[in-house]
Amino acid sequence: MAERGYVAIDFYDGCVLYDFAAQKTILSNIDLYAKSPYINTMGRMWGSSRFMSPEEFTLGAVIDEVSNVYVMGATAFAQSCKMHLQMRRYLKHEHQGTLFTSNENIKESISIMILMVKL
Repeated sequence: MAERGYVAIDFYDGCVLYDFAAQKTILSNIDLYAKSPYINTMGRMWGSSRFMSPEEFTLGAVIDEVSNVYVMGATAFAQSCKMHLQMRRYLKHEHQGTLFTSNENIKESISIMILMVKL
């Protein structure tokens, strides 16, 4: 989106869903984008603070693609931790004895985050 002149506003871990049965990552709730550069006119913006860039807390700060990289990196990290735990539970209860690695799923999730930054 950065190449097209837009930045994501309010992107967080809930925007990335994983279907374990289909082994597929799904992006949702990505409906709020603004023309870049976007100026923070409210101070602390809406959203989950653990996924927000420092600019999203600062009145008058510029939110740009660097802010988005920060947010998506935090989201990818949180998702990889969640996916690892969920995959372990899924494998334990649904596929006992099946060899199935979660590393590929984590790589896929992070790859999608990188693609979104490039879009």
